[in-house]
Amino acid sequence: MGTELVTDGGFASITLAGLKGVAGITKANPGVLTLDAGHGYANGDVIYLAGLSEMTELNGKYWKLRNNSGDTFEFSNASIATWDSSSLDTSGYGAAEVTGGNCARKASLTSWTESTGWQVDVDGAGALTGRVACDGEQAGASNLNQTLSDTVKNQTYKTVFTVAVRAAGTVTLNIGGTDGTSRSSAATFTEYLADAGSSEVIGLQADGDFIGSIDNVSAQLAFNLTPSEMWPLEPEFYNVVSTPESGAKQYSNIEPTETQQYQCRFRGISDANWRILFNHYKICKGGFEAFTFINVPSYLDTDLDGDADGTALVGRWVPGSYEPTQLANAWDVNIKFEVDV
Repeated sequence: MGTELVTDGGFASITLAGLKGVAGITKANPGVLTLDAGHGYANGDVIYLAGLSEMTELNGKYWKLRNNSGDTFEFSNASIATWDSSSLDTSGYGAAEVTGGNCARKASLTSWTESTGWQVDVDGAGALTGRVACDGEQAGASNLNQTLSDTVKNQTYKTVFTVAVRAAGTVTLNIGGTDGTSRSSAATFTEYLADAGSSEVIGLQADGDFIGSIDNVSAQLAFNLTPSEMWPLEPEFYNVVSTPESGAKQYSNIEPTETQQYQCRFRGISDANWRILFNHYKICKGGFEAFTFINVPSYLDTDLDGDADGTALVGRWVPGSYEPTQLANAWDVNIKFEVDV
């Protein structure tokens, strides 16, 4: 597969903010947390507790806050779909927390920027789920964003994300200023999106009603120009096809791999599409960067990659195979593409 551009698309990396003071926690149904003034917390925030002296059952766990009144909160004991419907019963715990101290820290995602409503996802029993959640606290559209360092304007990307839970509303993936399809069900969605060039950001935008959780966000380089002609070359080749590449692969301790190569011919393409093809070849370092070739002609047997729709292959450009010819108002380009077998 191609190189992954998203950092922590599985939402595993968590950052804990500075310590805030806990004044006490009642032994009751529901248990009520009182914080020192100036905590800055709001309904929906997720906090991590450690260092409690009496109500030690809450230590080392993550809790979503709800039912705020002044400096008091309750702990949600439900997962994201119904998180604001019930609170944790602490009446069976050993003792009320009266010692308190600096025991609370807000949890947030390390690699993503969270707007209102977006939070680390918890299960209502003190554990992280390994997903990100949007809890419906947003007044309108709200974004979860990440800046990508390796995106290139006007290229196409294979984007994937999973809506693990959806209780209400819609969520939309965006890359480089291009919106994908708004999603309103729980499923894994794959979509090819062309970077519009307005930003180097990938994001999820929740509408004002969205409540749910997201997992496994991915973006990989793809290629969407359709060749005029494309045919398999025989026999199969090895992907060490030149002295420079052989040296590079040996230096990187990469073993040669048996491949199937295809000759691609792009006839009479415009300057704009020639730039897309040329830049894509440069991005892929002349063969070391894998990507998804989307518009493979349907007459080719594409079973090599197990692709059910028969229209895409994952592979690389063959180093040294890029051969452009400039015409009066267009370009002809010959280039080879290879797939591991």
